[in-house]
Amino acid sequence: MMKPQYTATSVSTDPETDRTHRMRNYVITMGIRFACLLAIPFVQGWWMVICAIGAVILPYFAVIIANVGNPSAAQAERPEPSAISQGTHTDSRKEPGSNTLIVVDSPVHKSHDEEV
Repeated sequence: MMKPQYTATSVSTDPETDRTHRMRNYVITMGIRFACLLAIPFVQGWWMVICAIGAVILPYFAVIIANVGNPSAAQAERPEPSAISQGTHTDSRKEPGSNTLIVVDSPVHKSHDEEV
């Protein structure tokens, strides 16, 4: 049975892009609210009621929409728990084989006494 392969396209968007997208949505919604606030003294009838309702409820929806984040992040592929538990466990005491990664060039940490 072949293990599933995950590609870079199955990964969700990076946090910076997601935050930028959410901030843009928030600013647009709050801009519409600001326009509603500015329009209240200049309109009459139902338009005044609509602008007042928009000025009151838009901040709530702006925060909700901004906190939802990117809906494609929820669609990122994740391995099934059964696939993880069925994976082969390699014994670290075995002789290094073709599937073992050996790090040769690791940094050496000096002790506090050697730095003086």
